[in-house]
Amino acid sequence: MRWWLKELRAQKGWSQAAAAKKMNVTRQAYSLIECGARQADLNLSTAQKISEVYGVPLTKIGYYEQEMKKTAESEAE
Repeated sequence: MRWWLKELRAQKGWSQAAAAKKMNVTRQAYSLIECGARQADLNLSTAQKISEVYGVPLTKIGYYEQEMKKTAESEAE
């Protein structure tokens, strides 16, 4: 799960539907991105959309993704 994406959305006070509309994707597609089911690794296009919509630098998104993977790996051990 992309806890960081859910947190960014919550900070804006947006529903998944509102965030999806801003990213020009369906709510279902947004949900899959947020829960990590759609893309295990974010592609550049999706990361750029998130960056634009949430006003977060791409480097920060990369950091969030790395932290998410570290957490998942440590939980798997």
